[in-house]
Amino acid sequence: MPLFKNGVAKTDSTPVVVGDDLELRIYTGPEDMSISGIYGIAEPTGEIFTDYAAIEFIVVPGVAFDAKGNRLGRGKGYYDRLLPRIPSAYKAGICFPFQLVEEVPAESFDIRMDIIITINEDELSHPHHPLPSCDRE
Repeated sequence: MPLFKNGVAKTDSTPVVVGDDLELRIYTGPEDMSISGIYGIAEPTGEIFTDYAAIEFIVVPGVAFDAKGNRLGRGKGYYDRLLPRIPSAYKAGICFPFQLVEEVPAESFDIRMDIIITINEDELSHPHHPLPSCDRE
């Protein structure tokens, strides 16, 4: 399912857990999703996507985030291994408000998010109500 920006087609990819890594697969629609893998969740079955330099934006889940953009994952390191492959992509952490914490432990090699997206009580943040970028010192 190509996305368009300024008339140019964009590709939508979704991660799939393969062994100890995340493999990106092209998402073409719900008909190409299959329940599989070690977690028993719906994952895309499309073509493998490896053009990491073409990735402009990535949504990154986490257990917790702080205002500096630090992220705490689930401990398997999937995104810790994926994010260095796409250094120029704009990274958006996504979470619920209770997942925003004062400080997330971070090492010098950890990759920070460019923005954290969450809900604000009764409304979801969107372009008409932008969230501030992370405070990156």
